[in-house]
Amino acid sequence: MRRFLILFTAVLLLVSLATGISAATGASSVGSFATVSADGSCQVTMSVTLHLEQGVTEMYFPIPAGASDVTVNGSRAWTGSAGGARRVDLSKLVNGIVGDFTVSIHYSLSNLVSKTEAGTLELTLPLLSGFDYPISSMSFSVTLPGAVEGTPVFSSGYHQSNIEQDLSFSVDGSIINVPSLEALKDHETLEMTLSVSEGIF
Repeated sequence: MRRFLILFTAVLLLVSLATGISAATGASSVGSFATVSADGSCQVTMSVTLHLEQGVTEMYFPIPAGASDVTVNGSRAWTGSAGGARRVDLSKLVNGIVGDFTVSIHYSLSNLVSKTEAGTLELTLPLLSGFDYPISSMSFSVTLPGAVEGTPVFSSGYHQSNIEQDLSFSVDGSIINVPSLEALKDHETLEMTLSVSEGIF
């Protein structure tokens, strides 16, 4: 009987741990769709699907510090600054919700194209700004005002340039598609740089 109780307790603990891991609060998927204009500005729409546990009373989603015209689900959003980024307050939306919830965040960026020391033009686009929770799956789509001529380079806060091992990218005319191959850690940041020509900027 004692052996049975020990075995039963061990199995119960394992099941509890597995359930806790699978139900952890975080983003099950994030999709980012960026459209870059010839003047170096950009419109970004992010579709964020959250998995929420009980007890989540506040949540913020970080976007680049220079973001403007921020909306959440089509309505003007409250934002604050923290850690070199702007934080979109999702607390009222997620408070009391358990399970999966999708939110759409839209914002504008400007001055993304600059001259390098060599005199060439380079586009620098922040893709992820350090969400507090892990992201199970992420994909990016970046549309340029002309055909993509260079090879995008990616860098992250945790892995630096090694993040490219966890990403895949393809180019279709003026569109760069980048799905992640691995989950992203909490507080991860991600940036894309791309050599561009004066013909389109």
